[in-house]
Amino acid sequence: TVRPRWGFVEIVTDEGLTGWGEPVLEGHCATVLACVQEMKPYLIGKDPMRIEDFSTVLYRAGFYRGGGVLMSAIAGIDQALWDIKGKFFNAPVYQLMGGACRDNMRVYSWIGGDRDGNPNVNADTMLHALERQSHLIMEFYLEEIHNLGAELSMSSLLNHVSPELQKMADASADTSMHRVDEPYRRVLISIYSRLAATARDYGMTSLSRSEVGVGEPYASPEEFSADLQVMIDSLNQNAGELIVRPRLGLLKSAVDIFGFHLATLDMRQSSDVHERVLTEIFAAAQVEPNYAGLSEAKKVELLISELSKPRLLYSPFAQYSEETTSELRIMRTARYIREQYGKRAITNYIISHTETVSDLLEVYLLQKESGLLHPKRNGTGGINHQWDDAELD
Repeated sequence: TVRPRWGFVEIVTDEGLTGWGEPVLEGHCATVLACVQEMKPYLIGKDPMRIEDFSTVLYRAGFYRGGGVLMSAIAGIDQALWDIKGKFFNAPVYQLMGGACRDNMRVYSWIGGDRDGNPNVNADTMLHALERQSHLIMEFYLEEIHNLGAELSMSSLLNHVSPELQKMADASADTSMHRVDEPYRRVLISIYSRLAATARDYGMTSLSRSEVGVGEPYASPEEFSADLQVMIDSLNQNAGELIVRPRLGLLKSAVDIFGFHLATLDMRQSSDVHERVLTEIFAAAQVEPNYAGLSEAKKVELLISELSKPRLLYSPFAQYSEETTSELRIMRTARYIREQYGKRAITNYIISHTETVSDLLEVYLLQKESGLLHPKRNGTGGINHQWDDAELD
């Protein structure tokens, strides 16, 4: 068991192959793991390749079938057995199950962003979560760039390189005569320097290795990815295709998926909180003394009217409750996170207890008050609303 709620199962064969699965049901982790333990005697001594047979027996053998606990236990065992099968055939599991259905998959996290019923989640925890995620992925990138420097030692006296890569090598701060004919290493030294500067901009104070020279921080993960693509193109153009996949190609994919934020942070709050906050803001702005008491039709009318206006309701000179102050600060922090870590760092906003149109419009108005949503006049004199490239859903 891994606290607070995750459980894992490890299955080991007599040939030494190991498979891992995740049999867990939120709030019932110990119960699911107990179910796995009850299934253990049946599995010991069996052929691990007969996955479908095991799943059928474990499901149908008992009088009571289905349910979250039983199905979660079977699912974890199923995952572990497929893990073993993939290792046995030395093939990705998706190839054994009909092939890939997508090239990559982005990940998300709710830790630090889900404040519905979690009073300790605030702007500071959001920022801490993103900082921690960013530091983890930056450490990985720096280590991979260093490892590539040890691997890509080809000399330009023996191998051609693309003009684009040679240009990057010529601009490198590395002036060592020992690497004057090693363009890939010189480029990697330059990339490492830029990446280290980026990491420091994101608050990393201790790097495992010092860089050569002073690099310009990357403005975005797309810039970092573009530099890696130059290296990939050069290798592909000069009989180096087999060198790309083991590390460089996977690193490029990681940058495209994880960016500088690692996982998209989902924001979540109850519609009841949004209503209370806007009730206070409307009253302080002397726009509506009792927003919460309005009918649904009147709420929608007022919200649409305010969304169509460029001015803000919030005043830095007014006094607001702790809840309202916290919610507005959280929204502003979300804007800062998107500016600092990229727009994919936060893309989703989940509203608990959503029942009406006003529940949705309230979030739009709070986003407008925080600079996440920008009113923009259209050609007909009306107002459209624009997010920075990626919408907050």
